[in-house]
Amino acid sequence: MRRAELERLRGRPLTRTQAQVLTLLAEGRTFGEIARTLHLARTSVWGHTQQIKAKLGAADRTHAVAIALRTGVIR
Repeated sequence: MRRAELERLRGRPLTRTQAQVLTLLAEGRTFGEIARTLHLARTSVWGHTQQIKAKLGAADRTHAVAIALRTGVIR
């Protein structure tokens, strides 16, 4: 499955902000906490999370974090 996950990311890299949001999600932060940390609106964090899920082919944000950790997108 890792190869399929990596293929899905090819040509659709995460933006810097998406990578930051994903890293903070992996730390267990809430949308509100992420918004305050990155100086974004909560709706922006939600939107970035939707894009992350789409790029990773994840069902939810927990699944997105799992895929990202497994494929080395985040550490």
